[in-house]
Amino acid sequence: PRAPLPIDDTKAVHLFTAAAYSGKKKIGGWGLVLRFADEEKGSSGQVAGASPNRMHLLGAIAGLEALKRPVRVHLYTVSDYLKDGATTWVAGWKSRGWATREGKPVSHRDLWQKLDQLASKYRVQWHVVDKDDLPPDMEYAKQLARDALKLAD
Repeated sequence: PRAPLPIDDTKAVHLFTAAAYSGKKKIGGWGLVLRFADEEKGSSGQVAGASPNRMHLLGAIAGLEALKRPVRVHLYTVSDYLKDGATTWVAGWKSRGWATREGKPVSHRDLWQKLDQLASKYRVQWHVVDKDDLPPDMEYAKQLARDALKLAD
């Protein structure tokens, strides 16, 4: 079992990110909810031709870009790819000139570089949330991502 989520930490910003994808339309959507104390702000966007992984990256980047000052951040995602990339893989990619262990170019390098640069400004703690037990703010972020997809209709 995963450790309990620190969603009651009042001294940090909470960033809930979500992604949605329509394989039929080849469109991705991202959603995010930023919460600090009693304030909450939602945001979303859509991108044509983007993969689900790219949507997870875009949501995290948009959330960190919305921050105005250096703060502690709890970032919540359902994506192990996003968390592992940000916390483990990025150091190796940088040391190999943005190549994988196999020597191939890193997928979504542009976004990983941007995320790495943004995350370095904040004290980000990454949390992977169980898809079957989403906190309400995460459900809201997911709904925003789904709604962003509908804008393409």
